[in-house]
Amino acid sequence: MNSRLLKLGVAGYRGRFGSAIVRQAERAGAVVCWRRSSQEQSESDAPSVLVDVSSPLGVASSLAFCRARGLPLLVGASGLSQELKDELSAAGAEIPVCRVANFSMLHYLQRAILELLAGACTTVAVAPRVSVVERHPVFKRDKPSASAVALAECWRKDQGVLPEITSVRDGKEVSDHRVDLDFDGERLSILHAVEHREGPARCAVRMAALLQSKPAAAYDAGSLMAELLGLSTLPVVAAGSACAGSGAGARPRAPESELLSV
Repeated sequence: MNSRLLKLGVAGYRGRFGSAIVRQAERAGAVVCWRRSSQEQSESDAPSVLVDVSSPLGVASSLAFCRARGLPLLVGASGLSQELKDELSAAGAEIPVCRVANFSMLHYLQRAILELLAGACTTVAVAPRVSVVERHPVFKRDKPSASAVALAECWRKDQGVLPEITSVRDGKEVSDHRVDLDFDGERLSILHAVEHREGPARCAVRMAALLQSKPAAAYDAGSLMAELLGLSTLPVVAAGSACAGSGAGARPRAPESELLSV
């Protein structure tokens, strides 16, 4: 990432994750020149890319702002309506845009491991019982989380069975996502635990820098993350929707440049 060329706008900068993005951007040498919260907006210069981690109402405002100025838009807010998701997807005809369910690179590696296990189960003709458990603090509003839905859909698309999702609202920040695979007398668990937001915030800054170098299109978060990690592929999941694949045993790998609906 050439952060010296990155002039970042952050919508939702007073929130827990937004403030972490600002910290990581400044530590990387980027300039945070545009900030917006639900109470205020400040601007010292025009941003080269906007990251929105605010709210559905804030995302709608950011989308109009970016469209009017031809700016890339990276969206990490949750609770978006299908109409707003469709608008983000359509905006890809005008600007680079990407909607991200989880900014942690380990979340994408967790999905890649799950896809690998699904393929192995198909090969050896075993069908474990799979469940997803997600834990967040009590102030987390969405239930289940978008990350948990993405994990469950990744398994369903390959195996045709949707895992049960258990949501727990308790404990300390930030979150835990665990996938349990119960075989005959054996269990395999894949746990991703996040204790603070600095790592995901660092990835958000890197994804923003990458997005600003792209032409107009609606980009898949998994493809951008694969490019950041120097991998040829990661499971292509559209921001908490479905994993690439078309049924048991069919696991097409999309190139990192493949563009999907947000």
